[in-house]
Amino acid sequence: MLTPKEFQCYKIAQVYRRKVILLDLISIHRIFWPGVVSRISWSTQSWRLLLQGLIFLLLWPGIILWGLAEYLLLLLKSPGMLLSTYRAPEGVRSPGEKSLVGMHNAFQDILEMPNSVYIRCVDSWLPVLFGSVQPGKTLREYVAIERLKQQKVYDSQFELAGQLRCEIAVARENLSRDLGHYLVKSS
Repeated sequence: MLTPKEFQCYKIAQVYRRKVILLDLISIHRIFWPGVVSRISWSTQSWRLLLQGLIFLLLWPGIILWGLAEYLLLLLKSPGMLLSTYRAPEGVRSPGEKSLVGMHNAFQDILEMPNSVYIRCVDSWLPVLFGSVQPGKTLREYVAIERLKQQKVYDSQFELAGQLRCEIAVARENLSRDLGHYLVKSS
């Protein structure tokens, strides 16, 4: 059974999930530039770059068909996905650990969203769970600190999606440790 604060956080996560689904629906550019195209690694050598470009042009009609198929599948799935964001499923249980990590683990099914949206979602939970939050105690700021640490270690500026997810996980753990349990804070 969820506490009123946990249920309010669940509803906040549903709102963010709903926004992500609606934004995916209106992003028709995905047909012509699907996500798989964004992950192509282009060569720095001119002859390889030219060869990659020629292959890309030859495959362009197939890429558009792939993007159209993905978009049509999204159109078919979206009514059910949107309806699921308006109700709490029966299997939702209260987090065992009353912290941000516990909330993340309990609500993981509905937290499938881009990293930037996830960070905003978790940051919007903080006032609900902990009341007023001290300056500097947000997930966004903890992720920025973690990113600086990683850049010092690797001495590079590139960002991989997996690396950002790792930074978010470490930042969430650190913020959760620093904020503690939300039932204790609200008493």
